[in-house]
Amino acid sequence: MNPIDFKSEWPADDFPKSFLRAEVAKLLQDFDVADRRAKRATTLPEREAAEAERRAAAGDFWTAGQQLAELFLLLLRYAKRHQPEAVRVYLVDLLQPELNELAEAIATRRRG
Repeated sequence: MNPIDFKSEWPADDFPKSFLRAEVAKLLQDFDVADRRAKRATTLPEREAAEAERRAAAGDFWTAGQQLAELFLLLLRYAKRHQPEAVRVYLVDLLQPELNELAEAIATRRRG
């Protein structure tokens, strides 16, 4: 699912709020469906049917997770556009260990 595909469904002035509301509601519903399916798999008496249901639930969770990741990226793009400095601070904090290792490796290579 590409979030941009949904833009045409709402008026331009109401797009972000309506889009986010609809996406969050759909994500909650998708996770709920996956959860119910996983629980149902534990109650099925037939082993093969239970395993098929468990695999289907795992696929539902994976799909919902992908949709959640796409929504996160959309929100990150908005944050970058409207609060770039805050995003930069969070990313530097998050990446600090890797950046320190990289800087140390570069310094060691230059010395040696």
